[in-house]
Amino acid sequence: DFGLSRALPEDRDYYKSSGDKDMPARWMSLEAINKKKFTSKSDVWSYGVVLWEMMSLGRRPYEDEDNMIGITMYIIGGERLPIETNWNMKYPLLIETAKKCWELKSEDRPSFEELNEDLAEAIKMERVYEAIK
Repeated sequence: DFGLSRALPEDRDYYKSSGDKDMPARWMSLEAINKKKFTSKSDVWSYGVVLWEMMSLGRRPYEDEDNMIGITMYIIGGERLPIETNWNMKYPLLIETAKKCWELKSEDRPSFEELNEDLAEAIKMERVYEAIK
């Protein structure tokens, strides 16, 4: 979590950063970059980036972008992390899950409960695939 996790008071569902410290922009949602507002939905975006890192075997997210402004413009322009053609056969459910995590509007992203269900389904499908292979 890059040392950014915080306990939230019972009456709030977000954390708003007040400092100008270095932030892990490559894993941050647009609202986290622009407003420094962190919620479970901004964490969902980050989870999608981690899924992408796993599928890419550890490539650097937004590897062609050098700074937070470049990453922000990339996302605002409707771009997302690239999905390699051969991943469609290997990781179809993980790809769909990652894409859901990268919805621009935070309210359109799944909850972690929904992501848990998606991951369980992906594991089940992988076991079926291995059994018939």
